[in-house]
Amino acid sequence: AKALEAGASLGIKSVEIEDAEKESDAEVIIREQWDEIVMPHVDESLHELANSTLDKIIELYGDEEREHHGLEHIAYCLDKLDAYRERGDFFKLWFALLMHDIVYDPEHAMNEEDSGAFAVYVSGILELDIDEDVDRLIVSTKKHDSEVEDEALICSIDMLILAAKPERYDQYSKAIRKEYSWVPREIYIQERIKVLQGFGKIFRHPDFEKYEEKALQNIDREKAQLSSR
Repeated sequence: AKALEAGASLGIKSVEIEDAEKESDAEVIIREQWDEIVMPHVDESLHELANSTLDKIIELYGDEEREHHGLEHIAYCLDKLDAYRERGDFFKLWFALLMHDIVYDPEHAMNEEDSGAFAVYVSGILELDIDEDVDRLIVSTKKHDSEVEDEALICSIDMLILAAKPERYDQYSKAIRKEYSWVPREIYIQERIKVLQGFGKIFRHPDFEKYEEKALQNIDREKAQLSSR
């Protein structure tokens, strides 16, 4: 019921989107991978619905208020997952990463749960039969603290931005601030520092442990910058 609610509220069955003048590189990547990875699992009778569903997904991620949690972030995550194509659960992992931020409202505390519900809805209408695993994987990105291997993998990929080069990390931190532009400056600084201090081990998948030190350096640098303001 929750999945049906999620899909209906987002208007999947009646998508009408004006053609953009030019697709972004991220959008091209997502569309190409959808055709390659998802469409072979979709019955031919559902292809039109699958295409309109992808259009809706692109529209939601393309919202101009998504400074970080948008198309570029999703395309980046999918690109990093590509090294795991030989895994038997690759399709589930790919779909979970595609959908993990589909519902994003900085003022809402249930984004991951609602994203999971939306993913279950999409899986259902396209008859993909990956509901439970995808929901579980998406909800795991709420706290990023799972030791379950597949959950740790997608969470580590989702958090890779924390280990970016300083200039890229700074772009990310500014993007997060813009997403929370409605929060007064002093309150944002206090709450952002709390979030940064609350990180325990960031990369819980062994393939990504090598990025831990770099991420911690970036986090410490941002905390110092915030504290000095």
